[in-house]
Amino acid sequence: MMNKIRRKRQRAALMLITAAGIMLSLAGIAAARYMKQESQSGVVEAQTFYFTSDLLKEDGGTAAYFIDPMAQSFTIELYNFADSERVTSADITYRVSVTGGTVEGGDTGIQGTIKAGEKSTVPISVIPAAKPEGGGGTVELEEIRVVAESVFPYKKTLTGVFKRQLGNQYVVEDESGRNAAVLTMVCADGEKDITVTLPSGVIPDEADIRVTGYKDNKCTFHSPGYGIYSLVLLKSEADIGLSGKDSFADAIDLSQSGG
Repeated sequence: MMNKIRRKRQRAALMLITAAGIMLSLAGIAAARYMKQESQSGVVEAQTFYFTSDLLKEDGGTAAYFIDPMAQSFTIELYNFADSERVTSADITYRVSVTGGTVEGGDTGIQGTIKAGEKSTVPISVIPAAKPEGGGGTVELEEIRVVAESVFPYKKTLTGVFKRQLGNQYVVEDESGRNAAVLTMVCADGEKDITVTLPSGVIPDEADIRVTGYKDNKCTFHSPGYGIYSLVLLKSEADIGLSGKDSFADAIDLSQSGG
């Protein structure tokens, strides 16, 4: 009788141990799942970080522009958003450095913070280094490189090169799968109207007050004069590819770039 009771107790203990093992195993699975969700949450959180600019581009796609050799300064803008719906939810600490010039109020570099909570734009005024009398000059004086780096909460580097060469220049930036492209115009002359010819399936952003008279794939962009201007081009289909980079006087023809 005692042996029978002892065997029952041993079986009960074994069942408890097995049940405990299963519970621990399930707890481990739950913990692993929780950690995985936490990790995935961290990735999602990282994707809500936006540090962008009107003229500077992320590493691997350095932007190059032409500016008037006689220009005393030019302005770039830093943003904490990608569009009205995608805004960084944390303060962004950044620094800007310049080679071949200075940043207004900070010699060759400055630091600052873009506050969280709403779309914010920070203008940065860059002053090209003066050329020595008699012309010429070093490479640094002919070319200004601007680098903007976010330090917190994530690191990201934006770069742009500004070449001191006279003449109006344009460049189209587009990526496969996107519904919009950007036409950037570097204007080195006075105020005037620029005729922009677009391919079928592409229209200018109607919200841009500088654009008028869109008809038959053509529109007029009013340039206020010397400066760098961007025009958003909306595509009816994401697989339409736009490209182009050239000098211009008063007209830009992109009609052959769609495909």
